[in-house]
Amino acid sequence: MKITWTKTMTFLLIGLLLVSATACNKNKEETPDAGSEQTTNMLQGGYDQNPGNQYNDPNNQGNGGNQYAPNDQNNQNNQNPPNGYEQQTQPVVNVPDQGGQNYNPGNQGNQGGNQGNSTDSTGLTFTSNGNGTCTLTGMGSCRDICVVIPATSPTGDKVTAIGAQAFYNCTSITVVQIPASITQIGHLAFGGCTGLVYVTVSAGNYSYKDIGGVLYTSDAKTLVHYPAGSGSSSVSIPASVNKIEDMAFYGCKSLKSIRYGGTQDAWSRIAVGSMNYSLNAASVTCQDSGK
Repeated sequence: MKITWTKTMTFLLIGLLLVSATACNKNKEETPDAGSEQTTNMLQGGYDQNPGNQYNDPNNQGNGGNQYAPNDQNNQNNQNPPNGYEQQTQPVVNVPDQGGQNYNPGNQGNQGGNQGNSTDSTGLTFTSNGNGTCTLTGMGSCRDICVVIPATSPTGDKVTAIGAQAFYNCTSITVVQIPASITQIGHLAFGGCTGLVYVTVSAGNYSYKDIGGVLYTSDAKTLVHYPAGSGSSSVSIPASVNKIEDMAFYGCKSLKSIRYGGTQDAWSRIAVGSMNYSLNAASVTCQDSGK
């Protein structure tokens, strides 16, 4: 009986040893050696089971959408961020300007650097006066038919004058908006602008104003320019006018009659500039006409 019990215990011990040895060998087979193909794959990305992480960081298990892991020293791809990464951190906001160009808030150049309103015309030429002010000298590369003169030039000077013949013979422009900053308009600045329909002066300008689209000095003593493109057959001129600039009515082929707010004697004393052929050919009705 003792012999049988001893044999039984021996067989049980041998069985336990065999089971332990089998489990040990199986566990060894499932654990890859250092440098094995499976270990290499784990370091290169197989370890990260998150499909949203394109740049794998084995130490970052919670980043579901990380597109760039700068702290991952094991991933060689992270040495160079992908194209567009800087744009993702500093987004470009496209805001169309007057010329249809896209504006990047980080771009200080912004198509000429116009410091004025976004609707201001660009491409106009300016000459600095050397004291923080400048004079508009011409159309330059501007192709606008509705010209909005900026109050500030691309270099930051205040625009205080429109130079002589600045828009001379610019027959394509139809509207001109003059800012409040303008204090001087040179000789024949709008001479020959036969397509001009309307001139408007911004509120706050103390040197010039418009009356029904006609350009006057602020005291209405000088009629600077009558838009030939308006197509009107008659015009009213206030009694305050004592001077009409050269070519103010040049090309006004539709003009037939003038209604003057003053007397015939006052009309005869108005200084009428040269090349106002349409004005001279029109009939004039004064306040005291017929008396």
